[in-house]
Formats: sequence, C-alpha cells, structure tokens
Amino acid sequence: MTLQEWLKAFGDLDAYMAGGGQLLDLPLTPMDELPPASVTAIYEQLSPDRLDRLGRFLSEVGAVTQGANMVGYTLTENQVRAIWAATAHRARPA
Repeated sequence: MTLQEWLKAFGDLDAYMAGGGQLLDLPLTPMDELPPASVTAIYEQLSPDRLDRLGRFLSEVGAVTQGANMVGYTLTENQVRAIWAATAHRARPA
C-alpha cells in the first residue's frame, strides 16, 4: 500500500468502510512502527484529532492482536470495527 493509499483509507476510515472497505484488508500497524518519513507525511496531512484517534485505534488493535496471537486466535472484521467505534469515545491522555 502506498502512502497516498494509506492516507486515503486511514484519513477517513468511516468513509472507507461505508464504501465497502474491510479494516482487515488494511495494514493495521501501530504508527510508531511505520517508517519515519511516512510518519512525518501523515502528521503533515491529518488533523491532530484524527491522529489521536488513529493512534488509539492502531495501538489497541496491536495490543489485542498480540494477546490473541499468543493463544492462536485472530480478530474478526466485526471485532476490529468495534475497536474503531470504541476509540471515538476515549478522551485524549492528559
């Protein structure tokens, strides 16, 4: 996936899903694991609120996936969508 494709999908995940996109088809890599040049471009193009939510979402998916992999379990599309929905309501860290 190119950076522009990433920005299009992750810039508005709700629109991506509304258009039939599946979250499990995307690279759900935590932002701190992306190449530095990509992170810089992402920070330049997305709003702080969007970045906060994406960070929460990708971190949560990473944490759940890591735990799931330990027991041989994989997340479903519905579970990943539930994580996305839940990240909309978390406050920013103080």
